Amino acid sequence: MSSALSFKAQVRFNGLYLKAYTRLALILIVLTNFCSAQNTIVRGTIFDKVTNEVIAFAPVIFQNTTIGTVTDFNGDYTLSSSVATDSIVISNIGYKKSTVFIKKNSTQKINIALDPENYNLNEILIKPGRNPAFRILDNLIEHKNENKGNSQANYEREEYEKFKIYYSNYSKKFTERKQFKNFKFMFDYADSSKNGKPQLPIFMSEIIKIKFISHLPELNKEIEIANKSTGETYENLTSIANHLVENINVYDNYYSILDKSFISPINDNYKLFYKYYLVDSLILDNKKSFKIRFESKWKEDFTFSGEMNVQDSTWAITKINLFTNPEINLNYVKYFEVKQEFEQVNNKWTQKKLETYALISIVKGKQSDEFRIDRSTSYKYLASNDPDKIHFDYLALTKSTEDDATLKSEEYWNAARHDSLTVKEKYNYFIADTLNYVPLVKKIKNIFIMVASGFVEVGKIRIGQIHTFYSFNPIELDRYKLGFKTNKHFSKKIQFEAYGAYGSSDKLVKYKGSILYVPIKDHNRLSMGLSYKNDLDQLGVSTNQIQFDNILTSLTKTSEINRLTFNKEAIVFIEKYWTNGFSNNLSFSTKEIQPLGDLSFEKLIDTAAFVRQIFNTISTTEVHLNTRISFQEKHITTEFKRKSRRTLYPIINLDITLGIKGLLNAQYDYQKIKLNIKGKRQLNPIGYTQYNLEVGKIFGNAPYILAEMHPGNQTLIYDEQAFNLMKYFEFVSDEYIHLHLDHHFEGFFFNKLPLIKKAELREVVSARGVVGNLHNSVKSEMILPTGMSDVSKPYVECSVGVENIFKVIRIDYIWRVTDKSLIPSENWSIKAKLYLSF
Repeated sequence: MSSALSFKAQVRFNGLYLKAYTRLALILIVLTNFCSAQNTIVRGTIFDKVTNEVIAFAPVIFQNTTIGTVTDFNGDYTLSSSVATDSIVISNIGYKKSTVFIKKNSTQKINIALDPENYNLNEILIKPGRNPAFRILDNLIEHKNENKGNSQANYEREEYEKFKIYYSNYSKKFTERKQFKNFKFMFDYADSSKNGKPQLPIFMSEIIKIKFISHLPELNKEIEIANKSTGETYENLTSIANHLVENINVYDNYYSILDKSFISPINDNYKLFYKYYLVDSLILDNKKSFKIRFESKWKEDFTFSGEMNVQDSTWAITKINLFTNPEINLNYVKYFEVKQEFEQVNNKWTQKKLETYALISIVKGKQSDEFRIDRSTSYKYLASNDPDKIHFDYLALTKSTEDDATLKSEEYWNAARHDSLTVKEKYNYFIADTLNYVPLVKKIKNIFIMVASGFVEVGKIRIGQIHTFYSFNPIELDRYKLGFKTNKHFSKKIQFEAYGAYGSSDKLVKYKGSILYVPIKDHNRLSMGLSYKNDLDQLGVSTNQIQFDNILTSLTKTSEINRLTFNKEAIVFIEKYWTNGFSNNLSFSTKEIQPLGDLSFEKLIDTAAFVRQIFNTISTTEVHLNTRISFQEKHITTEFKRKSRRTLYPIINLDITLGIKGLLNAQYDYQKIKLNIKGKRQLNPIGYTQYNLEVGKIFGNAPYILAEMHPGNQTLIYDEQAFNLMKYFEFVSDEYIHLHLDHHFEGFFFNKLPLIKKAELREVVSARGVVGNLHNSVKSEMILPTGMSDVSKPYVECSVGVENIFKVIRIDYIWRVTDKSLIPSENWSIKAKLYLSF
């Protein structure tokens, strides 16, 4: 297999090379005997022969094997195996055991009627009583703190993860496309899901890492020692996979999955949300355990169905299986399932294995194409409660001369895996890599990149962005812009990016160029770069707002945007992540700003005579230091970017800026300090609140153009980080405090209204406010433009909205609470935005 993988890299799709590649694949199939391993797939429904009611949770297995499943709430089952026997066995409490013959190596549908078991019982008197499962659950909850997973105070743990992405449920028409003419073998021997759906592996990876936790002295480190992958990475799908496993602790009252807060089946108030069934008692590892099944009382709530095993001596969960209900208001995820297993290490319960399985699709129809994401992680504890050994092992590993994590040999992987690869998994590696050479797959990926980023992939560069090719504004009239940036095929450590723009009115060429260098990409990420910009800019906007030269800005503006600047700006920066959750960004910049349109820079020299000094440009030179603290933050890391995924704790940013007069013709000497705290707070079960609090202060002689111009919004596109009814250049401060609040109810009310529920709409309310001062030292440096003032009287605006319209649109009705305009139409607005969420 390894020789084939090295050989295919030399193959190019023309003439004899293509034939050689296909023949090699067929030889591989024969050598691995995979062609003889056909699947037997059996699916159907199990029901009561007398009442015709479906039977949920009935065990179904291939006879004389351990391969089996249980029926779902609709009585449906699917069994799939390449080592099936000639019959299946169905047994369930209260019914006679049934054995049904099947056809091997074929797909078939078999509905089965079970005969109720007749028992001759003496007359009994049934009295109302307590659900027997409640006694077990009460004990389980009472012992939560004792049994919480990973409760070892000090440990060294090896983690082995398998991560797979499949393209699934595709039609036969898809396989018959001419682009796949020379790759039919991929479909003939592709894997199938547990529901019998065809699926093509598009990405496969394995990771082995060691985590070190110690408290005396403090140590919290994770080192990746081996990494193997094939196929193309799909950042958005990888993001979904990471969202599926948000440090789920089975004993928490709520689980954070896909940015949603799911109610735990062992919530302290479990009786309010779930129904429970004590199914069985069994002996596991010489200890008595209870099997409990559970289902939601209210299918539209973020709850689960599933089952768990509880050990009666410690009242700990030894195994739990959770899967979602189809009625919940969840976008793009047709189904997902979480399985956890636990074991005792030094008399402490710890996680042994974690598995997640998800089906992702734009629509939830049964026939829709979908992506399947499988992720499994197993854990081995190498040392526990021995800080000296843990620290010694950590230092030894960091100084190790082992090969790079991505260069491990196949012999190493065969010995190091916690579970050996199956024949199918080995072959899936080959198929995933082969797909990279199929023109149609390349085309689909390029379209995906273009829609997501606005860039078109052309070899080693990306050209774009498509939404800024053309726009218009009062200064340039028609603006044309074209840019590019290099991708990972050009270099995995250096990225070049540039664009050029031209205005039909001013006849000027504008441009920007930048270089980004990322020598270290792990949790101690290091990046540095420089850029130079010679172009128009719009001041007084949030960092979240789309560019002023985006065609959407031009088309959706609510009033003329005629206060622009022409900036010449050079920046050099270096950014370092010292550890997970703590980083610094140090930058040096010099800027020359020229007013355009209705904007002018003027200083009042003589108040009595009203004599003014006009500045054609102003210049500034700054040193800026950002400190970012984000405890337990998770990231999505690409070749050149690191994006924050989420953290349960507030994210703190402290910015300190020094303006240095006289350096590179800078005209002003000032200092800025800004503290920003933002985060997300779950208010279960009524959704979550996002908050953004910022305070700032400016010292020195900075003019208003360098002070804090509070971000406004003069478009119909809703901006979560701006004041949506505030105009650009309307308010400015040199000391201020602002607070943004957004509460998302996640359909808490709408989901309970029958007619609205089907639309899967969600409610949202917001409030934004700012108050501040503008001292005379700032006013004396430059005359404020017409319409600009301070916010010594607080500015407040509120909104109510509906999101998840067609799964992608949010619409808000916004109104000014204070500082109302004399023109009534300026005191309210309806704005919309594309808002993608699960």
